[in-house]
Order: sequence, then structure tokens, then C-alpha cells
Amino acid sequence: MSPANSITLKDLEKMKNPYETDVAKLFYHLNLDFYGLNEEIFDKKRNVIGEIDIICGFDDYIFFIEVTSKKDDIKIEADHWFSRWSDDKNISLVKSKVNLPDYKIKRIFVDLAHNNGDINLASLKHILKEDNNHYIYKDDIDYFKNNFNTIGKVARNDFFNYIKLPRKRLSRPIDAIKFYLDNIPAYSFIARVDELLETCYIQRRFNKDEGYQRALDHSRILSISQDIKNRKILAFPNSILVNSVNKISNDTLKKSDCPSTTTIQLPQSYCEFKVVDGQHRLLGFTRLNERTLKNSYLPVIAFEKMPSKEELKMFIDINSKQKKVDSNLVFLLKKEFPWTPNDKEYYEKIAVLVALDLDKKGSLKNKIYFGTAKEIRKEKPVKLSSFVYILKNNGFIRKNNPIWQKDHDDVDTPNKETRKVINSIRKILEDYKLYGKSFFLQLIGLRIIFRLIKVMEYNRFNQNITVNNEEIIEDLRKIMNEDIFEELKNSYGEGGANNSANYLCEKFIDQIPDKYSKLELNLRKIRYVKREKK
Repeated sequence: MSPANSITLKDLEKMKNPYETDVAKLFYHLNLDFYGLNEEIFDKKRNVIGEIDIICGFDDYIFFIEVTSKKDDIKIEADHWFSRWSDDKNISLVKSKVNLPDYKIKRIFVDLAHNNGDINLASLKHILKEDNNHYIYKDDIDYFKNNFNTIGKVARNDFFNYIKLPRKRLSRPIDAIKFYLDNIPAYSFIARVDELLETCYIQRRFNKDEGYQRALDHSRILSISQDIKNRKILAFPNSILVNSVNKISNDTLKKSDCPSTTTIQLPQSYCEFKVVDGQHRLLGFTRLNERTLKNSYLPVIAFEKMPSKEELKMFIDINSKQKKVDSNLVFLLKKEFPWTPNDKEYYEKIAVLVALDLDKKGSLKNKIYFGTAKEIRKEKPVKLSSFVYILKNNGFIRKNNPIWQKDHDDVDTPNKETRKVINSIRKILEDYKLYGKSFFLQLIGLRIIFRLIKVMEYNRFNQNITVNNEEIIEDLRKIMNEDIFEELKNSYGEGGANNSANYLCEKFIDQIPDKYSKLELNLRKIRYVKREKK
């Protein structure tokens, strides 16, 4: 086809499949350079080697993109596709036919039939470990499309960061004030918004690993944008916090010399500054015209190559107490920081690790909401933050005398015991529904069950009962009736769960006295000491 950028939206409409057109439009709107569409490549004997759906690129990289909606044999297809277009001879044939510049190649396989987590790509591990091979799912494409609809072509930086596109080192000198945060150099300066939008990126948490920024709050960005347009917001008092992935100053100013004026090299290329705090303030400008962007400035504090753990700790410190930050994401992030057993976060981290394992398999698979960028809250009945509180506040995981831990580092025992309870609920109480879903596997039901289990664990420790937790769930089924179920459905919050658990205990005592007549509901009267405080 023609040289880059001669391809128009009308050309995209002529592609073989509508879903190919849809993906091509996304990359077109992200201002990538287009070289070819549905290009059939032949060998010297005019035998068809294969077809490349989209050939586009940016800077000195060319992207070969395959778009498929097939469900069957997808991994075999992907394996063959990556192998075919990794062959140097085949690449030469593509460059010759499409008249491509001699740039590096990135191969991107777009799977529109599956979302992240639907299939296991272990058989492609040897292929995807290569820096220039990428497998992108339907929910990845949806995510980038949604971001483009809100912040425009700036969403391109998110995409470039996702495929780890190398950066060109371009910069210009500006004045700054240098200071230190502990031993990490930091620079305070004012920068033009259009430059910041070009050089900044947000390392979002797409699944349960990498990155820490929450999903974009699209309504908040629109609101900030409208307020800037209407001059309700004339300035932001707080600096945007960024971490430079590269060195931005060659000065020799020591900590004892600072604060001091200096000169830094402000990057002019994409994905150089990772936003630590202030993403919505910055992205609120994306819906404004170019003139406004060039005439608008924001205060910035840039840290120079701050270690990832320090960056993460700063994000948690800034956001954990703010109402608008998703507490589920904060809990998920806590597992990555090296807390000590003297920190309360240490035991929250243990609870998060249990939740992550339960979300992988079993009755709670894909049912826990972690606050990551592409999750939809209403599709997942259990919030991570609430699950952590259930395990921690009921004492199953805690510093002193935990019910389900053998020592401070024990994750396996609470994992095993929690899974037993969850599986018993699924097996025995599944048919009790609320809004069409299993009541006892929703947050309200889990709170009641785990509070009930706590009461029973205390009583078992003091030899008031001998039944195990699975038998308790079976006995709960025996005493359940519509009146009891109606009572439980009106239980809200932690206090409601406590009251409902006591209510069930009274029913146990009344209806199954041979097992539960000695139950003590006032846990303050029961001594529970399994190990001394360390």
C-alpha cells in the first residue's frame, strides 16, 4: 500500500471484517502511522505465506497486527502467526511488498474472543517472553478504546507503556529547584501541560500485577475539564508527582547543598515520566484545545529514578486515607511492600494473598473485586477490602493469637480453612438466593458466616463444642427456614453480621441442643490464647 499516513478512515471501512476495522480505527485515532491493511504476502513462487491484518507503527518501530475473533485452537493459531512473522525472510518479503522503512518490528496478536484470565497461555510463554511479541485480549482493546473516548490521543502513552515501546531520548533544559526526599533527589518546576501530556504515562494495574494506578474515573476527568473551560479552576495548588525513569540532571548538588536552583532536562519524548499522583488533574486537560494546552502550566515534582518500592509506598501514603481512592486497589498494593510483623498492614497483606488464591480457583473464582483498571464492580459480588476485614477483624489473621495462623508468616492455614468454609457454603447453601445469586457467597452472607465461624472457633477452643466448621454449615442448613432467611437478608454491615451470627447461635442452641447447648455468645467471657505476644 501507500506510504505512512496516506491511509484514510474510508480505507479502514473496506477491511475484510468489521472487527478488524474496529481495532484499526482505535490505532488510527491514536495517531499511529499506517502502512498496510489486509496485506497478503507471497513467496517468490507466488505461494501465499500469510496475511497481516494491520501494518502500522510509530517512530522507528513497525507493528504487525493480527486481529481474530476465533475461539477454537486460538493458541495454535497464535503460535503459527508469531512464528511466521518472526522469520527474517518473511519480514523481508513484507518490507519489500509494502515498501516499509527498515525499522524494528513488533508483533501484536489481538484476541477478541477472550478476556484476560479466560485462557492459559503457558504454551506460548517461549514466544511472549520476547520483548517484541505481544498478546492482547478483548478487554485490553476495550480499555484503550474507553480511555481514548475520554482523554483522546494521550491514551496512546498508556498503550506504548503496555507494549513496552522503547523511548527516544529528547529533552530541553528548564530551571528547577532541587531537594531530597531521604536520599532520593527531587526537582520542583513548572511545565507546560502539552509537554506533560506527551511525556507522562500512568502505569495502571490491568490485572493483579504490575502498576498501581486505579482505573480512570471518566466522569471526574470530564468534570475537571469542564471546570477548566468555565474558568472555575484557574490553578491547582498541589503538584503533579512523577517519577523519571531516566536521569534528568547532571548537577553535583549534594543533600547538604539543597534546596538549591539547578537546571534539568525536561523530556520531550513519550513515557518518560511515570505519574505517581495527580493523574486526573493532568488528564482533565486532554479534552481542551491545543492552544489552551500550550498556554496552561502545572506545578510538578519529579523524583529521579525513585525505587519502585518507595514509589509504591508514596502512592499508598498519599491515597489510603482519601475517600475517592478505591480502597480495594490500596489493599491489593499492600502485598507488594515489605511490611514487618509489627505493622498492621502485614496481616492485611496475608489476607490479600488468601483472597488472590481464592480468586484463581474454586467457588470464589473471578468473584472478588480488586479495583484494577478493567474490572467492573457490579460483576463481582465480593470486594477485596471487605474480604480482608472479614478475615482480619474476626481474628482469623492477626498479630496476637490468630485463629487460623500457626505463625506470623502462615498463609497456607488461613487459605485452607477459608477455602473449606467457602466450598461448604457452595455445596450446602447454594440454593439460598438473593437477586438471583447465592446469598451466602455475597458480601452480606459471607460476613454472617465468618462471624458465626469465629464464635464457634472460640467455643471449640474452650471445649464448649466439638463440631468442625463443615458440620456447622451442614447444621445451619438443617435449621434454615424462610423466616430465618428473611431475618438474615436484613443484616447490614459488621454490626448486623454480629447480630445475625448470635441469632443463628440461639437457633442452634434451641434446635440442636445436643451439640450446641453450651455455646457462649459473649466472647469476652471466653479466654482465647494460643500463643504469647511476640
